Amino acid sequence: MRNNKSIEFCKRTSKLFRKVLLLVSCSAAFLVLFSGCDSENGWDCTQKAGTIVQTEFTVQPFSKILVWERIKLFVKQGDEQKVVVETGENLMNDIEVTVTDGKLEIHNNNSCNLVRDYGLTKVYITSPNITEIRSSTGLPIESIGVLQYPSLKLLSEDQQNEDQYHTDGDFTMNLEVENLTIVANGLSKFYLSGSATSANFGLYASDCRIFSENLIVQNLIVFHRSTAEMIVNPQQSIRGKIVSLGDVISKNRPPIVEVEELYRGKLIFE
Repeated sequence: MRNNKSIEFCKRTSKLFRKVLLLVSCSAAFLVLFSGCDSENGWDCTQKAGTIVQTEFTVQPFSKILVWERIKLFVKQGDEQKVVVETGENLMNDIEVTVTDGKLEIHNNNSCNLVRDYGLTKVYITSPNITEIRSSTGLPIESIGVLQYPSLKLLSEDQQNEDQYHTDGDFTMNLEVENLTIVANGLSKFYLSGSATSANFGLYASDCRIFSENLIVQNLIVFHRSTAEMIVNPQQSIRGKIVSLGDVISKNRPPIVEVEELYRGKLIFE
């Protein structure tokens, strides 16, 4: 009987020892893993951001911008072209900035994140002229000051390349432009102020929205297939089609009104 009890005790002790040894080994491995994460060579998922720093990138001239995921973008008008990236010093080596055929593309390759704050990477662009900004980031794109570019397109859509781009990043823009074009088919929201001589607003699907009651547009064309509202402020004319559930809410009734209401969405003057 004593031998049986001794054998049982040894088995329990051995099992407990193995558990303790496994716990110690895992803890040691965990400490080793995280101890090397406060550097640019750390494992991406557990890599610490490090001190926030700014780096200016020298690139070829561009007039179009495509910003990819995990990046906040700020655009400012200025005489000299400049691209400045702000992020953690350990993350900077995984930021990719390239120009191809006049289009600036910005990638944040720090894709896995278990220990860092989100939205750390910001890009500040200064340019005398931008003609197109495409959002594939999921984070906001904002203007700094007023953008007085002659012609500007704001894109958040994937009609020709489905699922290639993210379509849920918001735009907040203060504009003084001659021609403005918006194309969206996802979840993006456009918060616009300022003025435009001519504008073409196209919401082609999903729940994207335009809040432009503070954007004075002389002549406006709309195509509205979104389920959400489009708020506008045309002065001379409003033309186009409403083909889904969302309403077009106009803060002014211009002399020329030529809008077809082809489904439940309505043109409403307030």
